[in-house]
This record gives sequence, structure tokens and C-alpha cells, in this order.
Amino acid sequence: MFKLMVFTWHKKMHYESAAITELFKNGMEILHIRKPTFTQNEMKNLIEAIPKEYRSKIILHDFPNLAIKYKLAGAVYPQRMLFNTKLPSGMSRCFSGHAFEDFNRVKYKVDYYLLSPVYAQLLNSVSKTNWTLAQLTNFLNEHPEKEIIALGGVTPDKFPQVKELGFKGAAVLGYLWKEFSSDGDMQQLLARFSEVKDAYRSIFVNERIVSQRV
Repeated sequence: MFKLMVFTWHKKMHYESAAITELFKNGMEILHIRKPTFTQNEMKNLIEAIPKEYRSKIILHDFPNLAIKYKLAGAVYPQRMLFNTKLPSGMSRCFSGHAFEDFNRVKYKVDYYLLSPVYAQLLNSVSKTNWTLAQLTNFLNEHPEKEIIALGGVTPDKFPQVKELGFKGAAVLGYLWKEFSSDGDMQQLLARFSEVKDAYRSIFVNERIVSQRV
């Protein structure tokens, strides 16, 4: 099944825990908390500010010990890190990479993979790791057994293409949080999340229509 995930904004924000809680109340199923500059104590404070009933839907980037302590859904290991923390049974182990070669180096069991920045790479001709649509499609076709999620520049209107390319899911970040990070407008944030949900649901509605015609 095509998955929908939400990533937090990479920087600290006002009202963030309240915003996260509201998104969960409005149907968010998977949240990735990624804060590259956070100390362990700052990450701990953010997790504790989120109601316990939603923590089982959170995937944590870095600090896997906190993912275990707070019984979160799982942890993400970037390419630079070794799996030196064993996760309990039932917790998801995820991998984050930025180049095709990163995925070929993974020798351990992973529940799903994050590839980023997908659309930034496609649009940036200066990048040394720039991908064409054909190269991206070939890579995904060569790894049908891997559950690879698209991250980076993903907006609701791109969901159909993301699925058509062969990704097993989409992760939304800037579309939700960029404006909120400066204006703190909760209603507009929820309105954008509603658009995300509608676009996600439309994928399955279109699939049912096609299958019925066939």
C-alpha cells in the first residue's frame, strides 16, 4: 500500500508540539521527527510534549535510545551511522540515503528506505548526484523488493507521479511547514494538511475506477 508520511521542519519552531498534536488529531499516521541540530535533551523535551497516545506513530532520526525509551514506532539510520543500537522487536528500522549507491551498501534488514531530495535532485542540474526521471525509474525498477519512500520537494500534486515512478510512498515536509515556521498559523497548516490527505485519497479512488473498468 502506498504510504503517506510527514516530516517535521528541520529547525526549532514555536508551537511545534501543539501543531504536531493537531496533525495527529486530524489523521496523521506516520511522523518522522528529524532535528539535525537538536541535543538529546531538546529531542527529549519535544517527545514529552507530544501526548503519549500518538508516540507509537513517531519515527525518530538519531537518538535511537530515545525511540526505545519512549516506545516510539522506530528509528532512522542515515548512511553515515552504524546500527550500534539494537531496536526491540516490533520497532521499525529505517534507512536514509541521498544517492543510489547508498542503498547498495546496506547489508542489514531495513523495513523501509528514504530517498532524498527527490525533486530537488531532478531540478538541480548543478548537483553532482543529479538524477533524470529515466535513471530514477530504472533504479526503482531494479529494487522492487525495497520499500522506498520519496522525500524532498514532494507536494500533493506530485503524488501520482511519485507512485507511477515506483516509490512505495511519499513524505511531505516543506509544503506543510515552511510557512508555519514563520507565521505559526495553525489553521492554514491544517488546511494544507487537508489538501495533502485529499490528494492521497484520490490516488486510491483513481485506482478503484481503473480496476472497475478493467
